[in-house]
Order: sequence, then structure tokens, then C-alpha cells
Amino acid sequence: MGLCQSNLIRYQIEQNKRIEKELQIASKVQGQTQKLLLLGAAECGKSTILKQMRILHDNGFSPDELDNQRSLIYSNTIQGMLTMIRAMDNLGVVPKSAKMQRNASILREVVQTDQEYWPFARETYEALKQLWADEAVQECFSRRAEYHLHDGVR
Repeated sequence: MGLCQSNLIRYQIEQNKRIEKELQIASKVQGQTQKLLLLGAAECGKSTILKQMRILHDNGFSPDELDNQRSLIYSNTIQGMLTMIRAMDNLGVVPKSAKMQRNASILREVVQTDQEYWPFARETYEALKQLWADEAVQECFSRRAEYHLHDGVR
């Protein structure tokens, strides 16, 4: 008894060798990995640097990541416009267009119905286009240093 190894013990030994080999390979790969701690204040470009590094040294973005970025662009566009509209009161900027309130309401409705992450409907696109052409919005944009407007809004 005990002089011969059972099939179970041989299997366990082989399994252990495979696991040890995988651990050695993983250790080598981890040893070659460079890590970088990126610190900075909010809105200073940390995420942008990370994205650029991925584009340069990785395979870019997956289709899912591109869809996610697209959704963020839609949302940031609407949120940026609403931020400028809210800033008008604080800056004392008086809208000159009668359509301003209607267009602002369209954007608020888009946000309230969680449609801000999707491609713009024709009505939303036209509202954004008319608001951006408005002199009051342009004045608020030129005075963006006086309130917080996301850097990506332009």
C-alpha cells in the first residue's frame, strides 16, 4: 500500500505543474507591465492622457467604448448648452431671441426623459443650432471663465 500512485494523485501532480507554469508566465508578464500614477485636479486632462495612451499603444477603442464615448458627447453637448443658459441669470445676460425659452425647454425635456445620450432628434438638433447662434449664448460662452463650463464645450 502506498507504493503506487493512483490516477487521482498523478492528475493532481500534472494539474499542479500546469498551474505553476501559468503562474510563472503571469509573473513575467506582470514584471514587464509599466504602471503610471496620474494625479491632477478635476478637469485637467487626466482621462484625456489615458485615452491618448490607449490609442497610441493599444488597439484603440472597442466598438462598445466608441458607442459609450459617442453617448457622452451627446450628453455633454446638451448639458453644456443648459449650463450656459442657467449662467445667463447670474451674468445678467438678457436673451434677445423669443425662441430661447422654447429651445431651452426642448433641451430640458430631453434630459428629463433620459434621451440626452442618444443621437439628436431633428427638433433637438434645431434647438441646439438656434441656441448656439443666439447672441446671448455667445456672450455667455465668451464669459465662460466667470462660471464653470466643461472644457469640452465648444
